[in-house]
Amino acid sequence: MGCVKEKTAGIISFLGYDVLKIDFKKNENYNGESVELDTDLSVNIRTNKDNSKMAVEMTIKIFDDEKMEYPFRLEVIVVGQFESDGDVKNNVREFQANAVAILFPYVRALVTNCTANANVVPLILPTINTNNLVKNSIH
Repeated sequence: MGCVKEKTAGIISFLGYDVLKIDFKKNENYNGESVELDTDLSVNIRTNKDNSKMAVEMTIKIFDDEKMEYPFRLEVIVVGQFESDGDVKNNVREFQANAVAILFPYVRALVTNCTANANVVPLILPTINTNNLVKNSIH
C-alpha cells in the first residue's frame, strides 16, 4: 500500500482557546424545586482583513435572572482562535459556523465540570444549531 498524499485536514485550524471568565454563584435559598433551563448564549466573531484568522468569543449565561428562584447563576466566557488553510472569501459564514461548532463542546464541558465541582447537579447543555447562532449574531 502506498502513502496517501492528498491533504485530509479541513479548511480551518483550531489553534486553541482561553477561558476569560467563569463566575458561579450558588443560591443558598434555593428550594429544590425543578426549574426549566434558562440560558443566554452569544458569540462575538472577529476576523482579520482577509478572513484568514478568526477569534470567536462565546459567552453563556445560565439562570441569570436574579428575580427567579434558580439553584445557581453561572457565566462563562471563552475565546477560541482559528485560522484558515484555504480560501474562505466566499465561505466566510461557513468558516464562522464551523469555528463556533468546534468551540461549543469546550464551553459545554466547562459548564458541566464547573457545576459538578460546585456540588450541584451537573448541567449538560443541549446541542445547538451553530448556523442559526452565527446568522443571528452577525449584524
